[in-house]
Amino acid sequence: MTDALHNVQATHTNGSGKTLKTIQKSGPDGEITTSFEYDGIQRLVRVTDTEGNVTTSTYDMGDRRTEVNHPASGITSFTYDALGNVLTKQTANLAKEGKFITYDYDYQRLTGINYPDHPENNVKYYYGGRNASQNRIGRLMLREDGTGAIEYFYGKMGEVTKTRRTMIVPNQVIATYVT
Repeated sequence: MTDALHNVQATHTNGSGKTLKTIQKSGPDGEITTSFEYDGIQRLVRVTDTEGNVTTSTYDMGDRRTEVNHPASGITSFTYDALGNVLTKQTANLAKEGKFITYDYDYQRLTGINYPDHPENNVKYYYGGRNASQNRIGRLMLREDGTGAIEYFYGKMGEVTKTRRTMIVPNQVIATYVT
């Protein structure tokens, strides 16, 4: 494949359509090669970059990724509830302090992501109740985070028809954008 800037990328796949290798031309005489390896049930278990750096993934019996070991960022681990929802994520930096990013749910709907070192970045999700307007009953209505909020509106088929983004900019007036 060649993009608009004439950069060339080749992708090699296996019989299942999984990517085995990508080769990107980099400059006049260089290539960036990334290789991918899968286990017997086609889960990505190993990625090797051009410089030989290896990223590995480990899975549990429920087919959930429990650990990613990356040469630059270290080990990131995940725990899950019985329904397969992510409960915690622990990066190498958080592990040094025994801390976790936690995820909250209400009937399998994500309601919050909580960051231990920067609670100002926490994310909250709100869903439409039985009296919600704009076809929002049971659907995501509002997402709040440290940058502001996004409100969602839906059509009769459940498609997003409008979003309203409100941004909090330090020392500025609150800005709202509608798309």
